[in-house]
Amino acid sequence: MLASKATWKVIASDMPIGLVVGDGDNFENGANGDGPVRGREFDIAEILSFIKANKLDNTVWLTADVHYTAAHYYDPNKAQFQDFLPFWEFVSGPLHAGSFGPNKLDTRSDPK
Repeated sequence: MLASKATWKVIASDMPIGLVVGDGDNFENGANGDGPVRGREFDIAEILSFIKANKLDNTVWLTADVHYTAAHYYDPNKAQFQDFLPFWEFVSGPLHAGSFGPNKLDTRSDPK
């Protein structure tokens, strides 16, 4: 991303950032909801902090793994973890997804 001259920096992830996507009692693969940072949340925080430290504007995240479509805006002033620049995340599932959802939102990142 540091060498990119693109106006928009698109980051693709197979899991949503701020949606709680659990696997039974194992939440290591998705956002973990309330409480201490766990699992992949450390990695997401590191990436977000890197983007802020390097002043990389215009990042947008494309994520999946849910069966509906949503757009979430992340504002550091409204989140528990605040070492990031504001950004949008667009979440979408398969074309044949049902009309259920949305999942519970993780309060640490406070997406809207």
